[in-house]
Amino acid sequence: MTKVIMSDFQSLGLSGRILTTLTKAGYTAPTPIQVKAIPLVIEGRDIVGLAQTGTGKTLAFAAPILDRLSRNAAPAPVRGTRVLVLAPTRELAGQIATSFGTYGAGLNLRVVMVCGGAKIGGQIRQLERGAHVLVATPGRLIDLMEQRAVSLDKVETLILDEADQMLDLGFIHALRAIAKKRPVGIVHFDAHADTLDELCGTKVNHATFMRRVYEEKLVDPKRVVQIGLRGSRFSADDIQFGLDVGYRCITMDEYEEMGRAKVIETVRKVIGDGPIYVSLDVDGLDPVHVPGTGVPEIGGITPRDAQVIIRALRGNEIVGADISEVAPALDPTGITCVTAANLMFEILCVMADWKATKRAR
Repeated sequence: MTKVIMSDFQSLGLSGRILTTLTKAGYTAPTPIQVKAIPLVIEGRDIVGLAQTGTGKTLAFAAPILDRLSRNAAPAPVRGTRVLVLAPTRELAGQIATSFGTYGAGLNLRVVMVCGGAKIGGQIRQLERGAHVLVATPGRLIDLMEQRAVSLDKVETLILDEADQMLDLGFIHALRAIAKKRPVGIVHFDAHADTLDELCGTKVNHATFMRRVYEEKLVDPKRVVQIGLRGSRFSADDIQFGLDVGYRCITMDEYEEMGRAKVIETVRKVIGDGPIYVSLDVDGLDPVHVPGTGVPEIGGITPRDAQVIIRALRGNEIVGADISEVAPALDPTGITCVTAANLMFEILCVMADWKATKRAR
C-alpha cells in the first residue's frame, strides 16, 4: 500500500487565491493537523481537531473555510453571518479574526469580531452590513442576539475554538443559549415517550431526554413527532407531557389506523422544512426483528416501516441522529446490530443527499 504524503498546500485542495495569500504570509509546508483537517473542511465534513499550541490549528480551519466562501461568492447576510467562530476569550477571538483577515486578503470577504470589553454600539453598526465570518465570544454574542442585532439563521459553518476550555470555564450554558436561537424538530421512533421527569434518581437519562430538550428550549415542540408509542405499562398519562407541550404523538394503535403512507404525510407536515434530529430507539421496532434490546415491547413497527419513513425525510436537513438501546449480548444472532446499522446507514444517506443538493445549488 502506497502512503501519500501531502507536502504542500496545493495538494490539499486549496484554490489559487488562497494559495497566493498563504505564500505571501510565509506559509510553505502544511503541519500534520493542517494536512488532516483542510481536505475535510473543504468537503464540508464535521470534524474534531486536537493538536498542540503552535501547530497551526487556526489556519487548519480558516484557510479551507475561506476557500469555500470564495468559491461560493454569496453576499454577507444583513445582520447575519455565513460562518460563526466562537472563542472563550477576547484575546483569542482577536487572534482568530486577524488570521482570517490575513489568509483572506484580497477575497472581498467581511470578517467581523465581537467581544466583551468593547462598546456594543459599534459592534451593532458593524453587523448591520452583515459578515461572511463572525468571530465572537459567547457572552457578547448572546447580548447582540437579545438585542436582535444579529441572527444565526444563515450560518453555514460553526467553529468552536478551544471548545474544551469553553466548557471548563462554564460556557456550556451560553452555548446552549445560542443553540436555542435555532431550535430543531425531532423525529422520534420509540415504544416509550421518554418524557419522565426522573428515573432511578437521575433527571438526565434515556427515559427523560424528550422532557429535558423541551425544558432547555433546544427543540421546537410543534415540530416534534413521536412514532410507535406503546408498551406493557402504556396508559394515556405516558404521553400526556408530550401532548401538553405540543408534540405529535402517534401511538401504535393510531399508526395501524392511519397506515404508513398517512403517517409519512403527517411526519412531513409536522417537521416542515427546518432542521431536524432523528432519534431511533430500537425498542420502537417489534422485538421479532430486534430482540437485542433491554426493554423489548411487542407490537411495534417493522424495520421496513422505519426504513421507508427515514427515506421520506429526503430533502430535510438532518443535523444529528442516534440509534439507541442496542444490546448485542441479548441477541446471539446479531440481527439487531445488522438492523440498527442498516437504519443508521439510511439516515446518513439522507444527510449526505441534503448536503450534496445544497452544494449543487
